[in-house]
Amino acid sequence: MSNKSNTTVIFENYEGFVKDHQDDLGTPTGVVKLLQDRGMFSAFRESLTEGLNDDARSVVSSILDRQRECVLEESANVPSSTFTHGWTVLSFPILTDIYAEPIISQLMNVYPVSSPTISIPRTRIKAIVRPYDNGAATEYTIPTATNLVRPGFITASCASGTSNIFTQGGVASDGSLKMNRRYTLIDQISITQNSSTPQTINVSVNFKPDARDQFFGEAVFAGSSVSGSDSDKNLTNRITITGHVNYDSGEITLQGTIRTDASAAYTYTFSGARVKAKFVPVSSMKGRTTVKVINEMTDITIDPNEDFLIELTQEEVQDYRSIFKIDLARTLSEAIKRQILLNKDYDLAYFLKAAESDIATNGAYFTVDMNDYNSSGGSFAPNNIYDVIKCVVPRISTAISVVYKNFLMYPEFLVAGMKTASLLRACQQFMVSMGGREGSLGWSGEAAQFLKLQILESYALDGNGRDNFMYLSTKAPQSALEKSSIIDLIYNPLYMVQNKSHFKQ
Repeated sequence: MSNKSNTTVIFENYEGFVKDHQDDLGTPTGVVKLLQDRGMFSAFRESLTEGLNDDARSVVSSILDRQRECVLEESANVPSSTFTHGWTVLSFPILTDIYAEPIISQLMNVYPVSSPTISIPRTRIKAIVRPYDNGAATEYTIPTATNLVRPGFITASCASGTSNIFTQGGVASDGSLKMNRRYTLIDQISITQNSSTPQTINVSVNFKPDARDQFFGEAVFAGSSVSGSDSDKNLTNRITITGHVNYDSGEITLQGTIRTDASAAYTYTFSGARVKAKFVPVSSMKGRTTVKVINEMTDITIDPNEDFLIELTQEEVQDYRSIFKIDLARTLSEAIKRQILLNKDYDLAYFLKAAESDIATNGAYFTVDMNDYNSSGGSFAPNNIYDVIKCVVPRISTAISVVYKNFLMYPEFLVAGMKTASLLRACQQFMVSMGGREGSLGWSGEAAQFLKLQILESYALDGNGRDNFMYLSTKAPQSALEKSSIIDLIYNPLYMVQNKSHFKQ
């Protein structure tokens, strides 16, 4: 049974239950008793969900309970026509799997609710980062891997000789902050080329002070272009930087010794360095990060009219049964179930589209341009399947990493339109079946995560410029609402079968 879909299992269980209890369910009265008697209904529910995994069983059981409530409410409001009452109730057992397995619903958590209007709480965690000066604080939503949620570095331009990092960095030296010994770094030095038109040469370096707070580093540089002589551009010159930083006062002393090539046309002077540093708050809120919880309450209305009303006369039902040997209500039920399933597919595609801004906020939105891999003279198409793999798979692997770093959850599903999904499946098959080259390509690590993704296709993503979009999604356990990617709330999970004569009254 593990190879069967949830829909197949439910229908097989349903057929077996109806066959075993055909005497009890042969009349509307018997079905009403099944719904009203908690013991009988519990036996029906257990039989119907037998063989499902725990997550699917929980969802289907919740749907059944909600359906039972809806049908009993409808039954109480239906006029006294025996036929109408009977078929209103009899429509229930046929529809037990409407929401059990929509086309891309594997990424969705389903929660039946007893009211068409509901308030959904949402908690956001905000981090407020205060700068070292008296500037405006910056607010972030955490956790996030796309921003550094703490005060950044200050940059101080320190001249040759003695400078003060507090003064040059615009940080108050009133004792409210002290230098952080861990992050002090010289990342650029400036050299002046002494010519008729003095030139400044900037050299990128990485010099950290040692355990005695001393700087020592050596760098190589070439001369700058000056009108009339470019000979120094091809010469190798060296500069040695020595210095000291006082972490208490913020004073930094720097000096540079330059050794030029014997054939150099110009002389050079060390003019200064760019120093990056961070600070630790002592007696103030400067440079501190505070975290607060923001509670939001969103009121939403769940559409109670996602139903289909079957209009059947008693004569139609009897004729099809006696003449054509067809269960007309069951035939219509199958068509309606499939359409409800397809409608749900469009809902899920809509929810995915609505989540794009949050995807971008969390740094997991990537664009793939296949033209970068095209060398066949402007055909705007990749040359081969290798181009597709090396273009698409690294972006998918990067998105997987971002999702994991943000939420400690690996995506399980990749949702796309029909054509894109077919291409991705081909990529998965091609990656594991190389025709004699097994083992030579080495699909391992994060790239191999692509092979583990379950690809789900949706007609609803085709057209309107969405057919080339791909969405990575994960599904949290039914009990972990706060980690769910997409949640569907169901208020009235069934459709009704009514007698036409009912509307004429």
